Amino acid sequence: MSRTDIEPPSLAAPPSLAAPPSLGDPSVSRVLKRYANAYLQKYGSRMTAQQKKVLRAVVACREASLGTISYACLGCGHRHTVPRSCCNRHCPGCQYAETGKWLEKQQQKQLPCNYFMVTFTIPKELRSAVLRNPEVAYRTMFDCASEALNPDYSRCVGVDTAKACFIGVLFQVCGFDKSPTT
Repeated sequence: MSRTDIEPPSLAAPPSLAAPPSLGDPSVSRVLKRYANAYLQKYGSRMTAQQKKVLRAVVACREASLGTISYACLGCGHRHTVPRSCCNRHCPGCQYAETGKWLEKQQQKQLPCNYFMVTFTIPKELRSAVLRNPEVAYRTMFDCASEALNPDYSRCVGVDTAKACFIGVLFQVCGFDKSPTT
């Protein structure tokens, strides 16, 4: 089959979040399509414009509002039309294959040693201050976390640093609450 034509996406308003499908096989996209409007009503005032843009892209992914791509068999002329994807880097449907490749590549880089994960959480009472000044807040949090993971401090809390070559640190900022009530 070869790609013969592309139907352009609609240039109308952003895709509607109004038609919640049944969940069937649950996926992030299906859950978002079903609950995005309620989520936006409850938390939309706290979301950044970028977060709303990502939400709308994932909800619209592979929907008619993004247009379609048509393919035709050169032998028999059979046509096959597929919906366009959003191609957003946050979309689990669009990035599934790339995520798998990345994960496999990272696993090949792992050293044959023990790994530990330490989580530092910003208390609920400070979250609004962090949202108002994220650069200063995250820098302060990273500095405190680095100090807490310092080998000198580790020795004080019982970690045998003689057995460890070094302490590597990877910081990841997570922007979603685990509880819908926070």
